[in-house]
Amino acid sequence: MTLTSWPSGVSAPSVGDLRIIPTESVKIRRLESGRVEVRRFGSGAPYRFEGSIEMSQTEYETFCQWYEGDHELGTVWSEADWLSTIGFSSDTYVVRVIVLPKAARHNGHRATVSFNLLVQDRAKVSEA
Repeated sequence: MTLTSWPSGVSAPSVGDLRIIPTESVKIRRLESGRVEVRRFGSGAPYRFEGSIEMSQTEYETFCQWYEGDHELGTVWSEADWLSTIGFSSDTYVVRVIVLPKAARHNGHRATVSFNLLVQDRAKVSEA
């Protein structure tokens, strides 16, 4: 399993900027062939968050380059030392940004960047 690191120089989200989104423990997907694929997570479903970070233009550009490059458009899990600030051990959990970050409400040279992310136990990620 390859992990990247949260980009240096980019602010971390704070607890007040994150909202947890309940996730289903079953994922159902209908394939083109008509077959239905069911995946049960049990207690291993990732935690899903919606949030925002206020960033400077430079931070936003760094974040987007990381998302498109090292983070491979949200397909790679990343280590983030700020996970402990929202109640997860940064040694045990990893994070993945799953929706392309969008900047809004430009306030001079700062923008509020909205995103969705998953937090998952590192052991569950290495099993996949």
